[in-house]
Amino acid sequence: MPAVIDRGVYRDTEAYAKGDGVTWGGSYFIAQKQAPEGKPGESDSWRLAVKRGRDGKDAPQPAAPAKLVRLA
Repeated sequence: MPAVIDRGVYRDTEAYAKGDGVTWGGSYFIAQKQAPEGKPGESDSWRLAVKRGRDGKDAPQPAAPAKLVRLA
């Protein structure tokens, strides 16, 4: 039974095989053939499995914490 093997962050100096999974640019790609050519997202040798999400820079900021008051 075929399985994806997570190989971590893509490095152009590494050799990859069909079924290897890598992260690149915040997304996750799976090699579609033995010795895939090009970088993930720039070649048909790689299939996008999980697309990068938004950065969340416009998320609402939490309210300032309440001041603690020491009772004597």
